[in-house]
Amino acid sequence: MMPTATATGPGPITHVVCDCDGVLVDSEAVAYAALVDALRARLHHPALAEAVQDRLGLTIETLIAEVAAETGDTLSAVDIATLRESVEDAVRHHQTAVPGIAAALGALTQPVAVASNSSLPRVREAVARCGIGQLVGERIYTADVVGAAKPAPGVYLAACAGFGAPPGACLAVEDSVAGVTAAARAGLRVLGFAGGTHITAGPAGAARLAGHIARLRQAGAQQVFDDMRALPAIVRALSRGEMPGDANGWIRLSDVDAALSPDHSAP
Repeated sequence: MMPTATATGPGPITHVVCDCDGVLVDSEAVAYAALVDALRARLHHPALAEAVQDRLGLTIETLIAEVAAETGDTLSAVDIATLRESVEDAVRHHQTAVPGIAAALGALTQPVAVASNSSLPRVREAVARCGIGQLVGERIYTADVVGAAKPAPGVYLAACAGFGAPPGACLAVEDSVAGVTAAARAGLRVLGFAGGTHITAGPAGAARLAGHIARLRQAGAQQVFDDMRALPAIVRALSRGEMPGDANGWIRLSDVDAALSPDHSAP
């Protein structure tokens, strides 16, 4: 049976704010591998890979501090700076645009901004890599500039202020628990994205995906999807107060195609 549309909130979506890593660019798998490799030589964590995976979306400094604290290890400021440089270098050289992101954002009628825990230069590189520079312009809000990293709401509040729009009229697209938490705290409506290879790749991908959907929903995502081709239709549906998807909040591209009748199509 095809999932039915459900009500999600009042009023149309007037603006969209996207995370960068894991939403615009498929970079989290690169960052994950680089972090695990670098930390193995410095920390004595019995479940290092899982500890890093669970914290993707935090700043590198916060992630390292939390993982190290679990085993009582400490890293110097120099070590952390070196790790950041190596991870950012790996991402810079190996990140790829999330499939369909430029077409999806280009099909939206709403203005688009980016809110990220990554540094401003890195996000600008990612925006250029995706070919969405003209869509985003200078609407890039990063933790290093705003002064507060996700899960604090600062970057999302800054994005809404930049639009001159109330948070409740804005939609955040996020792939991490920290990001969903930040957007929800700021008062935005939140759509989770789970199409990154750091979630879906490998033999454990299906189980990891199911767990990730549940965590994003618990953090405040209204629904979760994995195919950027569905984004314009999802935004239109959300603006009508509806959202296709199953009882677990999961939206497949086929669900969107079936749930949107011709009468609901965009002009």
